[in-house]
Amino acid sequence: MARLRAGAVARFAASFDRVVDTIRTIEEYSNIYCKVFDSKPRLAVFVGEKYWFRAGNAAVATVIVEEALGGTIVRVVTGGSKQSIFDFIDWGATKKYAEDLIKKIASRLDTPPQSTRTVEGMDCYKTGYLDL
Repeated sequence: MARLRAGAVARFAASFDRVVDTIRTIEEYSNIYCKVFDSKPRLAVFVGEKYWFRAGNAAVATVIVEEALGGTIVRVVTGGSKQSIFDFIDWGATKKYAEDLIKKIASRLDTPPQSTRTVEGMDCYKTGYLDL
């Protein structure tokens, strides 16, 4: 059975503030919740939702932005909802949803990520895969 969740992580050579401001402008990743924490290192959390016609349901993205030495790390975990016990495939929507944020940030910052990783079938045992 396919898992209706995925994850992606990327490191950008851009300031924390610049990356956070960029994500704020990408509605499908920030249309539910946004919080920038006053911490060291600085952290921000975004939650967004997007409807995927090909999957026939909505997917939710949780984005964690972390200030890092020499740049910023962005982690995104996406998950889909199910309407019935037969909805066990999302036609790649959650993976694309996770990957698209990294691509959109890179495009808007006009700089590619220094490193990236994508994880399909994300679960709590794969959390380490989102470390760079």
